[in-house]
Amino acid sequence: MIDEGRARETYTHGHGEFMARVLSRRTAAIDAGFLLPHLRPGAEVLDCGCGPGSITVGLAEAVAPGRTAGIDRSDGHFRVALALAAKHGTDNAEFQVADVYQLPFDDGSFDAVFANGLLLHLSEPGHALRKMRRVLRPSGIVAIRDLDWDSWLIAPTTPLLEEFRALLRQVMTSNGAGLQYARHQRALLLEAGFARTEASVTASCHVGGTYPGTAEATKQWAKTYLWLLADFTQQAVAAGWIDAAGLEAMAAEVQHWADRPDAFEAIVWCEALGWASV
Repeated sequence: MIDEGRARETYTHGHGEFMARVLSRRTAAIDAGFLLPHLRPGAEVLDCGCGPGSITVGLAEAVAPGRTAGIDRSDGHFRVALALAAKHGTDNAEFQVADVYQLPFDDGSFDAVFANGLLLHLSEPGHALRKMRRVLRPSGIVAIRDLDWDSWLIAPTTPLLEEFRALLRQVMTSNGAGLQYARHQRALLLEAGFARTEASVTASCHVGGTYPGTAEATKQWAKTYLWLLADFTQQAVAAGWIDAAGLEAMAAEVQHWADRPDAFEAIVWCEALGWASV
């Protein structure tokens, strides 16, 4: 079936333990802050692409005693999310392995649907939005948040750092990601049948969330870039985009940049709300 084919899309960052630790730093207060004012106790919320569940648990706290469901394609993230909910004593959050293109819920099951850092990795984000709208109640709201990768700033930069940024974009694009998708969120929501939309942005000093641009934080996020370089080595080399020596040089340049006392980076997160009816 066509949705089964869509379900095989590639998430460039992977689902391993390292990325789970990175994603676990996300919180509802930061990553879903634009949605929280629209939630109420007793509401039922779906978190699509919930990863290790740190945002889901925060959403569950905001709507308690209402139900919050988190779905993710990774069974590894599923296990981490269950453990996190148990650690926090969050008994109104449930998790299951599922795909956004094939949501295992009845029509009109939720008051709100949330997705953070998911749609930009999909080749058909509009199709996913229509699936989200299906499970919303008539008065429901969808909230989506994604990076606009063309807003990514690094300073001071070098030719080799620019090559690294270009390579990361090339790998993501080849995996189906839409690097400029986020700036078109309102249009996609309207095309998916939402009656009204609003949009906002959040500027971040690191691609993993809104964290201070300190020397220590910069070093921590450089580890993410080094992990990404190591993770997509086979794909990039096999495609002929770079050789192993080139990747080693890039990794050394990223580390050199992270060690600089004046290192700085920033990126824009685009956020949008869509109402199922006026």
